[in-house]
Amino acid sequence: MKKFILIILAVYVFPGMTYAKSKNPSPPGWTPIKIGYPTFKRDIKSFPNRQSVYGLDLGLPITITQKMAGFQVSLLVNESEKMSGIQLAGLGNKATSAYGLQIGAGGNVVDRLVGIQLSAIANNFDYNTLDTGTFHSDIIGFQIAPLTNITTTIKGIQVGAFNFSQDTSGFQIGITNRSSGVMKGIQIGLLNYCGQLKGIQIGLINRIKNRSFLKTTPIFNCSF
Repeated sequence: MKKFILIILAVYVFPGMTYAKSKNPSPPGWTPIKIGYPTFKRDIKSFPNRQSVYGLDLGLPITITQKMAGFQVSLLVNESEKMSGIQLAGLGNKATSAYGLQIGAGGNVVDRLVGIQLSAIANNFDYNTLDTGTFHSDIIGFQIAPLTNITTTIKGIQVGAFNFSQDTSGFQIGITNRSSGVMKGIQIGLLNYCGQLKGIQIGLINRIKNRSFLKTTPIFNCSF
């Protein structure tokens, strides 16, 4: 069993840190229950083979569905273009547009989310693409992870050791909080950084990049 899991991780998940893609798109139509499973040709198949699931989408251990409303549950990875409901995965979840809840032991990736991301490690992994413009994620809701939370814009709350965004309306709570654009709200951490602040920073070191005076202060900083 352990060898089988390692093969799945090596073939489908680890190469390029991307999820597997189905080489044969599903035909139109919907089903209340679908089961996704891999082949040794690095393809993901499903039974029954339909584009949409309204009900339960089960991955053994991976499932990919164009539109999912309900529950998407996998041993390793869930992926959906449009998700309304709950994604629960032993490794990670990926969605283009999501309304609801993503719970991934390894992490979650989303382009647009109204809801909550919960991870045991990180949400939206690749910090290097945030300032280069190759990554874009908009979130209304919550990002919660013990290590890292990343998004382009968030209206809500980030809670984690390291929180990164371009524009934030709400709260960032962690060891390091960074909002490279506009921060509207409150940052609480050891190191707080933002481009422009309309709110409060509470931490050991607080910095507002685009302010002409008192750019860096200890303990407390504010601007309105």
